[in-house]
Amino acid sequence: MTSTLEELEKQARALKPSEKAALAHILIEQLDASSDVDAERLWVELAQQRYDAFVAESFRLSQETKPCVGLAQASNDGLPAFSSCRGGNDR
Repeated sequence: MTSTLEELEKQARALKPSEKAALAHILIEQLDASSDVDAERLWVELAQQRYDAFVAESFRLSQETKPCVGLAQASNDGLPAFSSCRGGNDR
């Protein structure tokens, strides 16, 4: 440690508990403010990416399962052939 830092530590240790708490609050507040000014923007971007991926997957799944609602096609023998959830013809 530098002599200046050692002197500051010595002075901080001599403070009353309430003064130490106030000093700690000031230092932490300063560190929080300067740590990452883009943190909120990055969280918003990440949330948007996750939401977009969720919506895209939900849309894809809804398109795959759409034939499951009971749509039928007439088969060669006159019996209805229901589309499966994957879009194929199952009996």
